[in-house]
Amino acid sequence: MEPHKIALLDNYQLYQLLQNHAIDTSTLAALKKEYALRKLSGYEQERLAQKYAVAHTDVNAALEKKPWSPILTGFAYNKHFRYIAFLKVHGRTQEAKQHLQELYLGLALYFLAFIAFLLLFRTL
Repeated sequence: MEPHKIALLDNYQLYQLLQNHAIDTSTLAALKKEYALRKLSGYEQERLAQKYAVAHTDVNAALEKKPWSPILTGFAYNKHFRYIAFLKVHGRTQEAKQHLQELYLGLALYFLAFIAFLLLFRTL
């Protein structure tokens, strides 16, 4: 990579390239030189490291972690719908359908319990 092109990279792009172990040694040396010339503060370096770590974490751990049982929670709809969207984005449509069915079943049970409560105590 040419030195004048390395200078055009922003800090995060430069940090990403430095984390890539497949880059040849001459380019890596030029990248390290440019990174040292920028004299980033400790806070900025830490922020870049955190941003890189968040972007490159394993998604499967988040997919396996179910937020709550949708049958037991008749509320917190937003959390369930976000999880369903997350499943769909990552190609797990069957699991998303199952989660949605469980959510609908849980909501139906809550509404039936609420109606039964109203009918039992309507004379009070």
